[in-house]
Amino acid sequence: MSSLIGRMRAEVCLRRPVMADLLEQHGDETLQTYTGRFFDYQAHPLQAPDDLIEAAAKLTEELLGREISERLTDRLNRCPVILTANHHGPDYLSLTVQGDVLFSLPETADSVVPVFAFGGVPLNNLSWGRGIRLSDGGRVNLFPDRLKSTMVGTAPAFDREMVERANGKLDTPSPLETDQVRVLLEEDYLAREVLAEETYSRQSTILNHRIWRRLSAGSERPEMVYLEIEALAAEVIGLDLADSESLMYRVLCDPELRNGVLEALEGRYGCWSRSALVNLQDTSLDGARRRALSGSAGTTFFWGVDARGRRIPLLLEDETLHGVDDSGNPFSASCTPEVLVEALREGRLYPSLFTTFTAVAFARGFRCYGGFMQADYLTEMKLGLVSALDAMGQTDWSASVQQVLTENYVTGLIFAVTRDRNGVRPSGAVDLIASGGLSAAMMETVRERITVEEASLMGLPEVYRMVCHDALDPELSAVTPEDLLASSGGSLVVVGQEASAC
Repeated sequence: MSSLIGRMRAEVCLRRPVMADLLEQHGDETLQTYTGRFFDYQAHPLQAPDDLIEAAAKLTEELLGREISERLTDRLNRCPVILTANHHGPDYLSLTVQGDVLFSLPETADSVVPVFAFGGVPLNNLSWGRGIRLSDGGRVNLFPDRLKSTMVGTAPAFDREMVERANGKLDTPSPLETDQVRVLLEEDYLAREVLAEETYSRQSTILNHRIWRRLSAGSERPEMVYLEIEALAAEVIGLDLADSESLMYRVLCDPELRNGVLEALEGRYGCWSRSALVNLQDTSLDGARRRALSGSAGTTFFWGVDARGRRIPLLLEDETLHGVDDSGNPFSASCTPEVLVEALREGRLYPSLFTTFTAVAFARGFRCYGGFMQADYLTEMKLGLVSALDAMGQTDWSASVQQVLTENYVTGLIFAVTRDRNGVRPSGAVDLIASGGLSAAMMETVRERITVEEASLMGLPEVYRMVCHDALDPELSAVTPEDLLASSGGSLVVVGQEASAC
């Protein structure tokens, strides 16, 4: 079994050098030692981050109150380091929930955990924004199937009837999970302040704050502030487009730099493929062919948004962003500051991955922690932007962008597993809450006993499936969480109805 696990790790490390570097440099460190360096960062940004911090604080005050907003402001001013691994929506996924906990380890109890999550994903994404994702693969749906392709960031708020319908259909393999999900639906999803919000994005911020408090029961923990990053990016992009000396203005509106960026990042993950985008302009494409092309197309700087809140991949041509929605309807927006600002305000445009990171990380210097994918693609984005700036002789700007740290890995390390009659699996939020939350004793184990090497084991199968999806080895795919737990040295936290069996 150790040989199979070694091969699996080797395959992942070959395709994701960041993983190889992590294990080589930090594998023997405890999680406390490893995460303790996350905040050792002094930013020297091109632009002051005050406007982004102000936007985040304003949204936090509206949703979570002034006291938490002030704590967030202090935290971001003191330490411009944020977690950007997550999809927006209520967070139950084992990888991201445990990433949240690990990212929070260096925080003091009177601080906050800033999670800036991406809402530009459909409701039926891996994190299952449609409802609640259980660690055993089960799903609880709030939103109907007709909205499955609507982005989390554009989805309407759920209402009481949707929650009660989901509650009435609960059927999970574990009675413990069923009971806990029912408590969440009745006490959190039906809370007055949650139902009062007008969008799912805003509801998700409040829900994640409440979920985090349930997770933290029994130990002194900082507060969770979980915000949609594109909403914040859109606000500061609007300000940048009024400033011809800002990085975003130059990237979007200076033809020379824009063309350099388009060329440098062609075909890169999270960016765009011009050939695929050109093919998507054909209004006669059927749904299956359009979806197949969209998977590799990306989008140029922004997504268009259709009437159902779905993404439209956009091609920049003749100073205009062009696209065709899933129903075959054309979309266009002039790539001028005035039109872009208005379209962002109206919700017709939605910032892409690259554009969001340009506003938050490359312009304002925030250090963004993520998973194995982000550490690679964010580095490639940075190098592409640096190359385009250097080609224009903007060496001061490129030097500033270059110093932004991008190989920042945390999400994918697993410290807790659930063992019940269905076997062993990484623990999600429902498991951890149902088992009493993150007790002080559990957190001491996480900090002092578990190494980076051990925590990397339980996340390995999920990472392997994502990274090597085009060439999966059946023998490696058959490695089970039970096998990995046996190889972990017995240091991981085990919860669930059968935890005593360990």
